Amino acid sequence: MKFIADCMLGKLARWLRLLGLDVKYYHHTDDGEILDLLSRQKDLILLTRDRELFKRAAKLHSPVSRSLLIQSELWEEQIKEVLFAFQLREHLNPFSRCLECNTRLIFISKKEAESSIPPRIAALHHTFLNCPSCGRIFWSGSHYNRMRDKLAELIKYLP
Repeated sequence: MKFIADCMLGKLARWLRLLGLDVKYYHHTDDGEILDLLSRQKDLILLTRDRELFKRAAKLHSPVSRSLLIQSELWEEQIKEVLFAFQLREHLNPFSRCLECNTRLIFISKKEAESSIPPRIAALHHTFLNCPSCGRIFWSGSHYNRMRDKLAELIKYLP
C-alpha cells in the first residue's frame, strides 16, 4: 500500500514511515498538487484532515476507500485510525524506511558508516542502516527503544 499525507499530517507520515509504510509527504504541497498526484498514481491512498480535499479526492477515486479522512488531532490516534482502516498488520516492517525521504533503508557495514558518524557512535554500535537516497545513517541509539516501545503500544490491538 502506498499513501500520500497532506501537509497537516507530517508527524503521522513520519510515524507511518517508522512502521515501514510507504508514505509520500511534502511540507509545502497544495491541494491541487496532491489531486494531480492522485489522478496520475491510482495506487495512492490519500490521508487528510481536510474535508474539502477529501471530497475532491473522492471524485477521482472509486471506491472512496482510496482516501481516509483522519478524525483525530492526536498523532497516536491518527496512526490507529490508519492501521485499523486498512488492516495493515501484515504490511508493517518497522525501521525499514527513511523518516525524511521515505526510501527503503539498506544495511551497511560499520566500516562504511564510520566516515559519516561520530566516533563514540562507532565505538558503541555495530549495525547501521543507510538511506541510499538522502544519505542519512541510522543506528539503534537511545531513542530506538522508546520508539520501539511506542510502536508496540500502537499496534498491540491490531487484528
